[in-house]
Amino acid sequence: MTHKLKDLYPTQSDVDVDNPDGTFKNDVVAGDKTGTPLERTWQRNVWGFLSHILKKAFIVPDATEENESKSQYFEGLQRLFTTENLHSLPFEMIPEGLRADIGLRWKVTDFGSDVSYVLCFCNLGNGVILCGTSETSGAGIYRSVDYGETWKKINVSFTYPVTSTYCFECLGDGIILAGVGGLSQSGAIYKSTDNGLTWNHVLVLAGLDTIESLSNLGNGIVLAGAGAQDGDGDVYKSINYGDTWVKKELGAGLNVVSAIENLGNGTVLAGTRGFSGEGDIYKSINYGDTFSQIEIGATINSVNAIKYLGGQIVLLGTGSDVNDGDIYKSYNKGDTWAKVEMGAQLEYIWCIEKIPGGVLCGAGASSGDGDIYKSIDEGDTWTLIEMGIDLESIYALIYIGNGEVLAGAAEDPGDGDVYKSTVY
Repeated sequence: MTHKLKDLYPTQSDVDVDNPDGTFKNDVVAGDKTGTPLERTWQRNVWGFLSHILKKAFIVPDATEENESKSQYFEGLQRLFTTENLHSLPFEMIPEGLRADIGLRWKVTDFGSDVSYVLCFCNLGNGVILCGTSETSGAGIYRSVDYGETWKKINVSFTYPVTSTYCFECLGDGIILAGVGGLSQSGAIYKSTDNGLTWNHVLVLAGLDTIESLSNLGNGIVLAGAGAQDGDGDVYKSINYGDTWVKKELGAGLNVVSAIENLGNGTVLAGTRGFSGEGDIYKSINYGDTFSQIEIGATINSVNAIKYLGGQIVLLGTGSDVNDGDIYKSYNKGDTWAKVEMGAQLEYIWCIEKIPGGVLCGAGASSGDGDIYKSIDEGDTWTLIEMGIDLESIYALIYIGNGEVLAGAAEDPGDGDVYKSTVY
């Protein structure tokens, strides 16, 4: 079952504040006596931990002293246990049984029929999240201040007509970049310096159709993956937080640089998309100044997602037009790759997201079978999480803390929404 936040607040009569382990009377979840044993265990662990900390530090040295009332202790404990603090609690406090539930249960937030695709997210912290869309009226940017429960569209005056907001990158201190495009010579980057409330156009280079990937390398260095219909997709580099950009040539014939991932210490992987087997990896070891091509396979049309899991391990999400979208895994930071078969029915793996204890990926198929897959062994094997027969693709995934994940989806035909998964 799924608990609402109010169900996590016990009544004072249900809490034994003199018990240092924070157990509940009658061994039930306070305010909800129908929870499973696993849910009751999780709730007791959380309350027990907070009870101990508050007794020792936050409220009084000893909450049982005669000069301190139990009601004062209870009120302080309840104030701490808010939505904000739930998302900042160490994830290790949640038992392993609930960690295994990440990404398994989903609810939908309807964006309306105008939104065709939800393509990207950006987590700014403290409940503030951005969402990029493709709409019948053009590109969209939405903002949530409650961890993706509700959304408000931001009014952005795009300099040129664009159909899609493809990607975001958070640079810190309220600075965010957004890549847009979709029409001929409409590819551009927009910059916000106030956590996504207002946006200004940044010219990258005339003639680009899309900006589909962004990666922050730190210290003001940002890479952007661009696309052009004339086969001149390349990487662009900024050293001043996105104000100006310089082209880094990858070679003739590439349509789009569709994914960029920072592996740290100057090592970067860029994935490309084209036609007839032009999906490959390009690797840089000098912060994106130069790249070397790494062939993945002759039948891959696109590398849509790159996710660095730490150490030497990297995962790719790939696609083709012959129902052969798969995961590829590298054990040496992208120098060589091994295919992980995902099934014959998938056309594309669009996104990959690291979560505590595992990895999620979003898939798509033209037959309306867009679903999420979960791995708990760093991408070696995957389990299907069925999202419904009407979904065409899962284009974006983001872990926002406290066991919660957001997914950007598109239904067939073209009704994009946000889905949210929780563990409580």
